Amino acid sequence: MTSVLQLLSGFSPGFLSFAASMLPIAAGAVLIDTAMGTRVQLDSAEDIRGRVLAGQGMVAAGTGALGGPLVGWLAETLGPGRALNMAGLVTVVATAVATGALLRLRRRREAASVPSRDASNSPGDAGRGRPLGDGHARRPAGRPRPAAGASGIADSPLRVALDMTSVTEFDPHALLAESRLGVLATIKSDGRPQLSPVTPTFDRNAGIIHVSMTEGRAKTINLRRDPRATLEVTSPDGWSWATAEGIATLTGPGTDPHGPEVRALVDYYRAAAGEHPDWDEYRSVMVSERRVLMTMTVDKVYGARIR
Repeated sequence: MTSVLQLLSGFSPGFLSFAASMLPIAAGAVLIDTAMGTRVQLDSAEDIRGRVLAGQGMVAAGTGALGGPLVGWLAETLGPGRALNMAGLVTVVATAVATGALLRLRRRREAASVPSRDASNSPGDAGRGRPLGDGHARRPAGRPRPAAGASGIADSPLRVALDMTSVTEFDPHALLAESRLGVLATIKSDGRPQLSPVTPTFDRNAGIIHVSMTEGRAKTINLRRDPRATLEVTSPDGWSWATAEGIATLTGPGTDPHGPEVRALVDYYRAAAGEHPDWDEYRSVMVSERRVLMTMTVDKVYGARIR
């Protein structure tokens, strides 16, 4: 819009109409500078942000030093109105080219996302998930511990992408299955996200994520009101991420150590960590801590290897 106004300002018949057109042009220039500075700082990787800002400053200084004399020369050669028309036309064309490039970049990123569910829906291999919890309290006696000797992200068959937008063979399902820590996003009553650290387990074959949580916590309250949930995990080096979206159901809390709610937590523990050394203690802790088992049916999985 600012470029179009600059283009049209060259057709102003008099001083007053030209001065009136300068007001929205000046306001648009301020908005463009503010938005560009904000996006450069937010979108740049932390380790190169300073260099990107320095490059932006050099480009801005260079265009000011070259653009001013060039527009002055055009004004002397073609006249003030034609010079403004030419400058406005150049920025309109540049904006159209940049818009097309951004749209192509968005399509490439969408193409890089991975479909959600395997064709197989068999319940086997549940034991490949990792022990879980709600991430807010100390580990109770009944909460399973991560299995020792499990391979880390370096052992996984992930492919390194050339950049963020490249379509690669990176498999976010594998990262979900290997990750022991994640962030669960639920929806508050005011519509804003509630982010909670959790230790999930993911059954890839069944397309199900389990998280053990406590009744009365914010995420539990949110899921009872709105069952939509999102889980994000990252690799230990921070360069890979995977996100799973789905609908969650809650089981529990139970009041009977041998009731169905506690049995679901027992089954979860067995699948994640094997046999507990004292099942009576585990059942008692699950009741006393009012533990709840979240089961999220995964609808969509996506992610990327950044570098």
